Amino acid sequence: MLIPRRFQANEILKDRKVKTDWDDEVLKIKELSKETCKQLSPPITLADIPCVDVGGPNKPNYVPIELCSLIPLQKYTRSTSASQRSSLAAQSRSPAESMKALTDFLKDYFCKANSSLSAIGMSIENHPISVRGHVLPPPELKFGPRKKPSMDRPTNGQWNYDGKRMAMPVHINEEEHSKSLSPEERVENMFQQIKKEKPNFDLGTLKMKYEGLQLRLRVEFVLCIMEKNSDIYGPWMKKCPTEAGVISQCISVDSETSPTTMDNQYLTDNILEINIKLGGINFWLSNVPCIITKIPTLILGMSIGVSPRPGHSNIPSIASVVGSSYWPCFSTYGASVRTQSSTDKMFTYDSLYSPSAEGEDEGIIRELLREFFDSNRQEFVIPGQILIFRNGVSESQFSQVLEIELEAIKKAIRQLLAPLPKFTVIVAQRSHRSKLFKVGGVPGNVPPGTVVDVHSKFQSFYMCPIIVIQGTSVPTLYSILKNDISISFEDLQNLVHSFSYVYQTKTASIPIVAPIQYARCVASQMRQFLKSGKLPRLHPSVANEMLFC
Repeated sequence: MLIPRRFQANEILKDRKVKTDWDDEVLKIKELSKETCKQLSPPITLADIPCVDVGGPNKPNYVPIELCSLIPLQKYTRSTSASQRSSLAAQSRSPAESMKALTDFLKDYFCKANSSLSAIGMSIENHPISVRGHVLPPPELKFGPRKKPSMDRPTNGQWNYDGKRMAMPVHINEEEHSKSLSPEERVENMFQQIKKEKPNFDLGTLKMKYEGLQLRLRVEFVLCIMEKNSDIYGPWMKKCPTEAGVISQCISVDSETSPTTMDNQYLTDNILEINIKLGGINFWLSNVPCIITKIPTLILGMSIGVSPRPGHSNIPSIASVVGSSYWPCFSTYGASVRTQSSTDKMFTYDSLYSPSAEGEDEGIIRELLREFFDSNRQEFVIPGQILIFRNGVSESQFSQVLEIELEAIKKAIRQLLAPLPKFTVIVAQRSHRSKLFKVGGVPGNVPPGTVVDVHSKFQSFYMCPIIVIQGTSVPTLYSILKNDISISFEDLQNLVHSFSYVYQTKTASIPIVAPIQYARCVASQMRQFLKSGKLPRLHPSVANEMLFC
């Protein structure tokens, strides 16, 4: 009698030929399987399907895959590939399908649960609750120079950059172009398309050289054209800002696609990214709450980047913080990072405030304060208020944010400022199970700008600033832990909504405020650097630029 056993699959072999360790002979598992499994039912019929290794690292155990069955409802913890992610996105449920699936599950589950609960006089509703919300209007954005700006108000969380000028364009005096896996004529065609499609982008005169790349101190910017998923992307993006001190931008093209057929939006996003990396500004917020424009205010975005894959406990977590500069702009940010233990999901005291043996603070906050001072040196601006956006903490960790992280920030600021500025701390959470549906008729996604008030103690609210075309919208939950600045609840909601529109490399709103998204990008980029060694330091010539966009 065949008794089923459970194994963990280590590897699926490409064929049925395996080289054994004991005699260096090739063992044909196909023949072995037929000989030893004649009594099995059902018999082996698929002779060409590979086997599964279910043994240990030193003692493999090969089993024909047709004799195995997959245990259902297992959680897949490994990182998914790009094709898998695109496949999952294509199969995402519409709001109506999500609502039906949730309702059917509740009816089936609570029908069984209520039979037990009714004995003690309790019952659970098996339908979603109705809540009252409101929709905030999109903020007005300013394009072009400050003296003669043009205004535009996004529609459905999006806007078109065609015909608009950058708020602060950067003029490039000389460019070096590296052609990696891209013929010379394709590079020429791409720049001809940029000139034709985007005549208002003031990026200076294009001076192309194809005789290879020589990184010299006078080189300001390098544009690299390479094929998608190129192996040199990671080393290239590390070498330029750390060793060469050069700002670079990579544009990926298919091997069979000409740059003249590149998507117009893709070109726009890349040019916006180039301008912000070089120190420019693409657009401004027109109406910022006066409480942060009358008093100098520093905006901080904080995030912890941990390895998403199991089995990588040796990879440290990345503590990243971005801080605003050039008050009252709120469109440019500097960044600072530190490595922490892989198990640390909170900022350690030493990352934020780290006095050396000589008494000099070497923590993150001092770096960002210095950058704030340097950017506002002409007017000698000192922050009187600090607005902190913290990402990715659970409700049980709120006390640690206030008692550990905020206290470390205060300790670092006391070294430079007296008296202490006022603080407002807001936590953003995306890892929750709440979904919002528009009532009336067929369930649909809520419109951009939807806000639903939640909690009276922490002044929490859900916000969905983006339009979701595919799938079901997931709002961001914001919780106000501290509000010494005394910003009204309504002004805070408008401020959070406006900061979802100032991500400088997109022509659409994003699900979370821009300072947090910048901090997440910094952590993600630094994690790529860690794959090839310890965390490197940026070259001094590019250390203050927004290379993380």
